[in-house]
Amino acid sequence: MPKHILVATDFSKRSAIASERALDLAARTGAAVSYLHVIDEDQPQSLIDAARREAEILFSPGGATPRGDVKVDHRIMIGDPHEAINEAAEEAAADLLVFGAHRRAPLRSAFTGTTAERAIRRSRIPALVVRNVAEGVYRKPVCALDLVHQDFAPWRGASKLAIMDSAGARILFAYESGSLDLLRKANKGVKSMEEYLSAERSAVLPSVAKAMKDLGLRPEQAELVTTYISPAETILDFARREKSDLIVVGSHQKSALERVVLGSVSGAVLNRSTLDVLVVPPA
Repeated sequence: MPKHILVATDFSKRSAIASERALDLAARTGAAVSYLHVIDEDQPQSLIDAARREAEILFSPGGATPRGDVKVDHRIMIGDPHEAINEAAEEAAADLLVFGAHRRAPLRSAFTGTTAERAIRRSRIPALVVRNVAEGVYRKPVCALDLVHQDFAPWRGASKLAIMDSAGARILFAYESGSLDLLRKANKGVKSMEEYLSAERSAVLPSVAKAMKDLGLRPEQAELVTTYISPAETILDFARREKSDLIVVGSHQKSALERVVLGSVSGAVLNRSTLDVLVVPPA
């Protein structure tokens, strides 16, 4: 479970919802909560000074009130927002980042990404993007795992945070049916494709059973799904159908010498989801 949660805030309603989630988690786990507001350094000094004064007022005792005995502190930094967030997380030895959902701006995101997404790309700790009001632990999380490469780090990392009920979790193993296109080109009928997919699924089931045992979960909590459109859309569609309240995905590391980066699937899920999303970096 987390010991120190860092909440990046811009004082918006979205950030307030994220704050409630962080406080709810801290009250249950005993974690401390640090609030961080970053003022972009790329503006005139007069605007930086004004933004600092406003942030100090908003962080005053008249602002958000901590819940119960939760230990809370505030910090204001000036710099590049996504770099400052990770710098603050490292200095505070935080083990969970919490963000409010960003405003949807597809064109801007396509070129630069949001502050949250850019920070998550560099993060070495799990990051929770909150879109919905806190209601205790997540009861119906869905976690997408890579069965081919046996990458179960997202679930294991999420489990350590004590933010979800594993009994209600679903593990999604999405795979691409490599020969499906060949079957279509060969003008095979629907029955032939169904037979092929059934045979392929049966061959994979033993690996699924072993994976679930390794994760300490029940076999019936697993779902094996063929990807027809894209992995991200498969994950999102499954979460909608299951009425999930949290999606857990992993980021990946390009090499041992490069920083942790957000994978294309994780990025697409993060941008399109209407649910809370937890992104877990490699162990």
